[in-house]
Amino acid sequence: MALNHCISRNACKLYGDKLKSYIYVTALKLNTSSKGDSHDNNEDRFKYKRTTRPKRGVVTLACCGSAGIFLALSALHLHRKNTCRHITSKKITYVPNTFGFGKVLAASESANEPGQIIEGLPTYSRADVAAHNTVETKIWVTFRNGVYDITQYLQSHPGGNKILLAAGKSIEPYWNVYSAHKNEEIYEVLETLRIGNITEPDPKKERNRDDPYRLDPVRSPLLIPCCEKPFNAEPPSEILTDMFYTPNHAFFVRNHLPVPCVKTEKYALQLELPGQKTCLKYEELRKMPKKSVTATTMCAGNRRNEMIKVKPVKGLNWKAAAISNAKWSGPSLDDVLKKFKVDIDKVNSNYIVFEGMDKQPDGSPYGASIPIEIARSLKEVIIIAYEMNGAIIPRDHGYPVRVMIPGVVGARQVKWLNRIYFSSEESTSHWQRNDYKGFSPSIDWDNVNFDKSVSITELPVTSAICEPVEGTDLEKDSETVTVKGYAYSGGGRGIIRVDVSADGGKTWTEANLKPNGQTPYTSYAWTLWEVDLSLPQDADETTLVAKAVDISYNVQPDSVEGIWNLRGVLNNGWHKVNVTRGKQNKTSQQDENSKEQQEMTVKQKEKTDQQEAKK
Repeated sequence: MALNHCISRNACKLYGDKLKSYIYVTALKLNTSSKGDSHDNNEDRFKYKRTTRPKRGVVTLACCGSAGIFLALSALHLHRKNTCRHITSKKITYVPNTFGFGKVLAASESANEPGQIIEGLPTYSRADVAAHNTVETKIWVTFRNGVYDITQYLQSHPGGNKILLAAGKSIEPYWNVYSAHKNEEIYEVLETLRIGNITEPDPKKERNRDDPYRLDPVRSPLLIPCCEKPFNAEPPSEILTDMFYTPNHAFFVRNHLPVPCVKTEKYALQLELPGQKTCLKYEELRKMPKKSVTATTMCAGNRRNEMIKVKPVKGLNWKAAAISNAKWSGPSLDDVLKKFKVDIDKVNSNYIVFEGMDKQPDGSPYGASIPIEIARSLKEVIIIAYEMNGAIIPRDHGYPVRVMIPGVVGARQVKWLNRIYFSSEESTSHWQRNDYKGFSPSIDWDNVNFDKSVSITELPVTSAICEPVEGTDLEKDSETVTVKGYAYSGGGRGIIRVDVSADGGKTWTEANLKPNGQTPYTSYAWTLWEVDLSLPQDADETTLVAKAVDISYNVQPDSVEGIWNLRGVLNNGWHKVNVTRGKQNKTSQQDENSKEQQEMTVKQKEKTDQQEAKK
């Protein structure tokens, strides 16, 4: 194994030849056999091969690239203390060691599950941990019953600043997304950063018996709520581009009403078809031929927070992550209709209507409709879905059954599907008739007429920068920046280009598009993209900009002002992210200079006081 595959450049820079030679000796002992399972996951920037259980003093990792930092990380923590922790199920003891590294390599020999309570370590509260969420206060995280100080690890984390998402909180929700962390070797490294225990249980929200939302499901703490009741939340945007399929627990949630409690044995999908009324039970749906479609779901209010900056609007304050991508499975709409000898191409109707089981206080359900022409063109890919990413659909996303209409706005993809019927007019639901419509920037609440506007069905072309995030401070000597994001267009229109700028839109570079496996005219999934940009010289701050172009050469407008509307929907203006370079270093230096100046002032005052005393 080449030495530069084992050693992080940062680690070598920090610890010099002693660390380099030590890791080199250790590397010679590594089992680099190609046998065993190989893990190559786009969630991580490293690969490893695991073979047999570690022997004393030997870690059976085949490290490459920045993964070598895990070795350096152990040395970092232990060299600072000049000790080594030997972990057992009952206590933790500190064994002096010249370099302290060999004992950690052997720690797995007696280690039990990570995050267990360790006698002799201090116990912290959740408030204590939450107070340590910056470099200045030190970065603490929790894992099960363990508290860890990861401050020294930040510079060397192979995943960059994503680890800061868990600052002052539990790291478990993020490891559920980046599941490659869940292996024995990384658990061992985590335990070297252990500083204490936490026994305080997660706070439980009191359930008011009169609260219609009291039976809502438990959500992942990874999600960032913009409304608690009804629950609406999006994931951190910086994790979106790490996975083509958004994990179910990280999928954005858009609810309009309390989440229904449904038992599959009592579930029956009501079908009001030409000349007949019938139903399909849950088990009957599951016995039908299963088809799948990969499709992106996006809220019409995605990126509403940018419109709010122009002029106040009514709606949830979504950022750029009210969008997710998944594989949906179940029988197709066409198969369901044909089961009852209904040919949608011959149905004399203008709309197909879907109603959910979520209801308003007056008993009226959430409902939506799409024009019959769209239903006909998509009949084989509209899915009456009971699976999401290969698993049973979670309650927040429509359990037990929802309709998935690829290429159509999320508001029409009715969850907790209860009823399907044909109609000469669109759904009478509030959210079809008096919401999810676009208007001229000149229309406001004093002169709006929802009846004169067309309901949103397909979304316009859009894109967003997911990484770096707004306000990121780049290294002082950075010459380039890696920009990542997503692009999407409704109606199955594929993305053919994403232009990205590092100077506010003066010059542009084409991003590298990651294929989504679909054809340009039936592209229902998002397109992820990435590009390395050269930063403007001698500029301490700049604006990154992204704009996408779809197969029909629709392109995003350059401003939000021209597309502002009173509901804050359909925002597809250029997406802009402001970043700085070396600001934190400057601030730290200014703080240091200020501190030195204060110390000098105090000393000068003391000297003056002494002279006055002598007089």
